[in-house]
Amino acid sequence: MTGLAHYLKLLIRIGLQGALKLERENGSSDGLHCFLDGLGDLESLRPLEAEKEAIGDDPATELLAGLENLADQQSDCCITCKEPIDDECVMRGEQRWHIKPPHLTCAACQNDLTTNPSEALWSAREKRAFCSVCAIQKNLAPDAQGGFVPVSKLQQFVFLLRVALARLLAVLRAGGSLGHAPGTSTMTLSPRHYSR
Repeated sequence: MTGLAHYLKLLIRIGLQGALKLERENGSSDGLHCFLDGLGDLESLRPLEAEKEAIGDDPATELLAGLENLADQQSDCCITCKEPIDDECVMRGEQRWHIKPPHLTCAACQNDLTTNPSEALWSAREKRAFCSVCAIQKNLAPDAQGGFVPVSKLQQFVFLLRVALARLLAVLRAGGSLGHAPGTSTMTLSPRHYSR
């Protein structure tokens, strides 16, 4: 619960700072009001129709959609150093790397790949990253493919909020507040959870 509160506070602070910066740069006083109006529009945050069909009407299922793997203790950690990432980073699939200090480096020449992650390549066979020169031209990892993208601080905090939620739900499930619906693998809120 503390993690959720922490990351929610950080997200709100980033949003407010961005709105105030926008006001300063544009000489307008509309930025903060637009931000607060956007927060008040909760309908825009609800899942799209296609997502609703996939998750159904169960509120717990809606909460848990896409959170299964996030409860793992390593889900918010850098692949290289195994330490949590709480700033901008580089991502490929579900794997993330620190930018400061740079942990995404070429396995062969040790060049920093965080400055231009779109040029980094991942070798599934080697389970390591390479620069294009080493992977292709030197033929060290001919199976290497791209797919690295930069992750902003705001995007990382949204991700960390989802991780904190997934971990909270895992704790609630372990404590009996969340259970499995009979005959399904989907978790549902227990009756005692609704009575609180």
